[in-house]
Amino acid sequence: MPPIVVPAEIVPERTDFEQFSLDAVESVPTRRGIAIWRLLRAGRRFPAHDDLKLRDITDIMPYMSLVAVIDGGKDFENRYVGDAVVRAHDLPIRHRRFSDVAKDMPRLMEELLPLFRKVVETGEPLAYRGRTGQDLSHVVYTDFEGVLLPLGQSDEAIDYILYVGICELKVTPVQ
Repeated sequence: MPPIVVPAEIVPERTDFEQFSLDAVESVPTRRGIAIWRLLRAGRRFPAHDDLKLRDITDIMPYMSLVAVIDGGKDFENRYVGDAVVRAHDLPIRHRRFSDVAKDMPRLMEELLPLFRKVVETGEPLAYRGRTGQDLSHVVYTDFEGVLLPLGQSDEAIDYILYVGICELKVTPVQ
C-alpha cells in the first residue's frame, strides 16, 4: 500500500521518542512479548537467548527482532528480523550491524543506539514509543511502540536484546 499523502504541517519536524513503564505498553504483540520474557525469566534477572522456543513465540515473530550485542554494546547486529519490522523500513536491515544501518538511517540510529546501550548497561528492559517526524528517512510508519528485553546466559552479561513492537503506517507530507 502506498503512503498516505498529507500536508507537511501535519507531520512534526522531529521524531519524538518517549520512554515509559512496561506496564503502560498498549499494543498486543508488545504486551505478549513482555509476558513471554517475564515467564522465561523464571526467577532470574533475564532469560537466556536459548530459552526462546519458536513454538512459543510464533505469534510475535513478525513483530520482533533478535539483536546480538557486539563488544559489550559498542555495536549491535540484527540476527533475526520479523516480517512486520522489515516492512516498516524502506531498506534492508536483516543481518546488518547498527553501525552499518546508521549510514543509511543516521537519525533513527541516533535515537535507538542509546536505548539499546542503556539496556546493556542497566540490565533492565526498556519501553518506548513515539511518532516519526520529517527528519526520519527510510521508514514507512508514523507511530511506533516497542520494548527492548535483555537476554543473557547469566545475570551478569547481556548477549542479545529482544525487540518486540509495532510500527503503524507512515503519513508522507506533501512538499
